Amino acid sequence: MATARKAVVVPIALLTGVSVLTGVAYVAGFPPFEERGTIDAGTMCESLGNSSKVFSSLERVLPSQSRYSFDDEVTSRANSTDDNYASGCFVRGDTEQMLSVRTEMMLIGPEPTRSTVADWADGIQTNSPDRRPFNSFAAGNGAVASSRTSAILVPCTPPGEIPGGEYDLSVVVTLKGNSRAGDTESRQSLIDLVRSAADYAHRNARCELSAKL
Repeated sequence: MATARKAVVVPIALLTGVSVLTGVAYVAGFPPFEERGTIDAGTMCESLGNSSKVFSSLERVLPSQSRYSFDDEVTSRANSTDDNYASGCFVRGDTEQMLSVRTEMMLIGPEPTRSTVADWADGIQTNSPDRRPFNSFAAGNGAVASSRTSAILVPCTPPGEIPGGEYDLSVVVTLKGNSRAGDTESRQSLIDLVRSAADYAHRNARCELSAKL
């Protein structure tokens, strides 16, 4: 049986109207034509550090949004025996958080009540928001990264300085959602970010051990 075909005639006036509306939407910045906002270097978290790679890394990995905002929280150590150093940098887009950089001081050692470097690395991978593969890289007492998470365990205080043993800084960068870059470039960008944040934390926490960054 032959299939009947009907020609669809679209009035020129209708096409013209669609074109005009499309142009108006582009000028007004309505989705999907909304232009990407700019990242203001002056508003970036201080705890991200001052590496020249921070801005370019954020540009590469942050999803397109019409605006970006930064929230920075730092709890400094009161003295050399204080183990309460912590910081958090949170990057938001139009409606949701897109990236976080968290630092916390933790006791490291072989005793059952402490975390080992291996325990720390396992915890980073277990708590990662996705299941992309992790690889280690050379930094601190341990460092791992995927295309969505990067982390460094930074040496801080020697055994005996604070009761319990050696304390290190766990610095973790987590990208929530998809990166604008491919997996390889995204992983390197997150490594650059975590190195810079780790350097800042090591200096700001007044650590005595070499950071090995």
